Amino acid sequence: MRRRAFITAAASLVGELQRTAGAQPAGRLYRQGILDLGSAPAHPASPCATTVLLRELVPRARRIALLMPDDTGATAQQQVRETRAAAASIGLGLDVVEVRGGDYARAFASLAALRPPALVVGSHLLFMRDRKTVIELVARARLPAIYEWPRQVKEGGLMSYGANEIETYRQVASYIDRVFKGAKPADLPIWQPSKLHLVINRKTAKALDITLPQSLLLRADEVIE
Repeated sequence: MRRRAFITAAASLVGELQRTAGAQPAGRLYRQGILDLGSAPAHPASPCATTVLLRELVPRARRIALLMPDDTGATAQQQVRETRAAAASIGLGLDVVEVRGGDYARAFASLAALRPPALVVGSHLLFMRDRKTVIELVARARLPAIYEWPRQVKEGGLMSYGANEIETYRQVASYIDRVFKGAKPADLPIWQPSKLHLVINRKTAKALDITLPQSLLLRADEVIE
């Protein structure tokens, strides 16, 4: 019996295949024994929207920082380029700080030296896996930061803009069901979220002594008290 592995998040792998195979790379993955179901990390929130939201939160900022892992994959590098271009388009400089070999202490020491007024936590599975460490270090540095996943905000981050986890995993379940009912993985397109959600943690904002703009609160899909 053929064994199947279902991947719910593989940004670099899916990003590479989307560039070379268009919207339906699942067949190529399936021939390797893997079916990718897509998910938010394969379709990260627009760096332009993320930087605009951060600028709205910290309007006097002239530079911001982007936290990324030492990932040389095409998707991670594209995210850096797009974030830099998005920041420049609204008059912001960008400092990129890498977490090398999982050394968060050194990365945050570099951030402390740069003293950015705000931080974009990159869209990467490493930061979802290590979210408690990242959130704690961001809080200790007293940095206003924007993340991708709502869970990162529910666990203490300030703000996120990205896919809704419930929607994502419902779609995962739907794809698994379709495959086990006989659908060919090669015929299934990579799924991407139809709506990105803005989530704000008001308690974290108070701890950082940040006054949340009413415009952000009105646009938020969820405000955590």
